Amino acid sequence: MEHLLAVLQPYSRESVIYVCVSAAIISKMYQRSGFDKRRQNDFLVDFFDPVLASSLMALTILPEPAYVFHRRQLLFLTKEAIKSCPTVGQDLVMEPKPFGKALLMANDHFHFGLSSTDASEQLLNVLTEFVTVTEYAGFRLENKITRSLSMLLKIPKTLKDHPDFLDVAESFQELTRIEINDYISLWFGLLSKYVSLELPELQKDWSDLYINKDFFRTTKISESVVEAFLSELEATPEEIKNAFERRDYGTNDYTALRNKPLIREELGSLPSDLFFVMDKIETGPYWRVSGTSAHVGDRLRRFWGKVFERYVNDLLAETSDAMHNCFCPDPRYTSNPETQVCDGLMVCGDTLLLLEYKSSMFRADAKYSGVPELLKEEIERKLVFSEEGKPKGVVQLANAVKKLFCTNHGEQIIGVPLDRIRNVVPVLITLDPIGRTLLLTAYLNIYFHRELDGARSPGLRTFPILNITIEDLEVVSEYFGAVPFSKMLGNWCAQDPQLISTFLGVDHPELSDIGTLRNRRVQREFDEAYVLISQRLGFPQDGQ
Repeated sequence: MEHLLAVLQPYSRESVIYVCVSAAIISKMYQRSGFDKRRQNDFLVDFFDPVLASSLMALTILPEPAYVFHRRQLLFLTKEAIKSCPTVGQDLVMEPKPFGKALLMANDHFHFGLSSTDASEQLLNVLTEFVTVTEYAGFRLENKITRSLSMLLKIPKTLKDHPDFLDVAESFQELTRIEINDYISLWFGLLSKYVSLELPELQKDWSDLYINKDFFRTTKISESVVEAFLSELEATPEEIKNAFERRDYGTNDYTALRNKPLIREELGSLPSDLFFVMDKIETGPYWRVSGTSAHVGDRLRRFWGKVFERYVNDLLAETSDAMHNCFCPDPRYTSNPETQVCDGLMVCGDTLLLLEYKSSMFRADAKYSGVPELLKEEIERKLVFSEEGKPKGVVQLANAVKKLFCTNHGEQIIGVPLDRIRNVVPVLITLDPIGRTLLLTAYLNIYFHRELDGARSPGLRTFPILNITIEDLEVVSEYFGAVPFSKMLGNWCAQDPQLISTFLGVDHPELSDIGTLRNRRVQREFDEAYVLISQRLGFPQDGQ
């Protein structure tokens, strides 16, 4: 690390942050579809001598291309600049060439270098490495917006009778004096500024990279609300540095920047990472309310699980059909209607899908510290057993399989005949993006098979437990009117029998043959949100 700091520390803190932020935004690293390779090449010319720059550009056109810039690297350098660079120093914008060395050196600091001779420990070690990679892979913005609005604004109103009911939007307004629709509109406006920013504009006026309250002066939202909104997202470099000093779980931990993604400087604030800004549509109100007290935080986490369950069930109810995917929310045992079988189920011909949904978010130390034991404990606590020892996720699904099929007198489900079922597929759906991590499904099956303990039913095939994220479910659910979900999941198992990959990490010919479908629910709710946001921000409406 000292060699990297020796390269960094001659530069002023603000100039390093500025260059990292501009490289990420102009290269469009926030795009899940891929960043702008042409703009990355422009930065290669700025940071490296011509011969090396040409060699690095050549790597980008190989069959398996390699790129110099990536999101974690620029976040790491931003973090180190905040922690170590002086307020006054060389201006990196004016003297960029030596900085290329820092970019390359940064890449040596992300891997934990874990090793073991035990097979299960090796699996956990590799999983520990992949968690951080997945964490910074980003998400589909349209899905994030519509899901967040449903879970924050719409679904809670339908659950007022729940014992842990909490109106997050109302509580957030009481805490911040920001009405939730204003918060969402200002968030969208902030995001639109940077998504539309291009290099020629920045070359014409380098201060365009900064955001301040003047940017929102043409909106219908008062200046005091704008100031309150910005204060929710921004902090000074010193405040962020102090946050890292209080808690920092290593190179891959950017929690302080995630909490306050806008770094406030004299001219305005710089967005450390657009994905962190994007994430604030949900995490801003949620964690603001959750942090009120331990009691409120526990209550909100319990309630959020019910909100997520309702969200998934509503999604599946709208996109499924009785011919290919017959969906049943909240299934109950015939012998005991008070007991839930699982959160939802689907019947696809002779295949039964048992579905469990988990909204739990993983702790920072478990994800970023590189300590496999911490990750293992968190996986067990969030997806296997609760802290009180109650079954969660994996164990719930294993228990359901055993009750339904692995006893002499198997349980029955109200309204769902099981006499024709020949296959059962347990599916775990997670809100935390950790569910998209390579090898996580393989690791969860260690617990699943341990719980089954060899239990089986003649004539029934029990599939391994399959873990997918809510975003992946949103993507494929639009195909449920034509393709059985069981066929998609079976395709994953057939192509990837060791379950090393993820659900959308394998090819799905049955989806490719249909072509790209945009989820109608996501599209409808995004269009509704855009109308609301446009009115508050003063955007032109159709026909105006």
